[in-house]
Amino acid sequence: MAIMATNAMLSLSLSICTFFIQTVLSSSTDSFVFGGCSQPQYTPNSPFESNLNSLLTSLVNSATYSSYNSFTIMGSTPQDVVYGLYQCMGDLGVGECRDCLSEGIGRLKSECWAAVYGDLYLGKCYARFYTVGAWGIAAKRRSPSSLDYLLVMGLLSSPFFMLS
Repeated sequence: MAIMATNAMLSLSLSICTFFIQTVLSSSTDSFVFGGCSQPQYTPNSPFESNLNSLLTSLVNSATYSSYNSFTIMGSTPQDVVYGLYQCMGDLGVGECRDCLSEGIGRLKSECWAAVYGDLYLGKCYARFYTVGAWGIAAKRRSPSSLDYLLVMGLLSSPFFMLS
């Protein structure tokens, strides 16, 4: 009985991984995969909003030179500090990475307006911003399959697995 349950779990895991790999391989740079925003919001026209805008601009500008990066924009108080990161799949050139990220950041700005946490994964790029405390809020709502998808994306974007 235990062997059958183990085999069933292994089969399910392999099916999920196969689905994610097929989805990644067939995705265009602007295909929406998933996204999320926090319920807690910042005050409009606040130092946090200014820092967030600086961070999002830095993410897009950095994609001109690198397929992944992270930034921290310091504030005068801990509540004004904003963190962010992005990653593009390994088969994208920096121009395509920047275009994908620019599209993603644009969607984040409109979909997650005033949120203290937001993440978005398009077909070939991922971006996230957050502040102190918001990370735990969002991580608890994310399903395991989304985390698996990010792990697959990380694997596929590594120098050891390049798409042709």
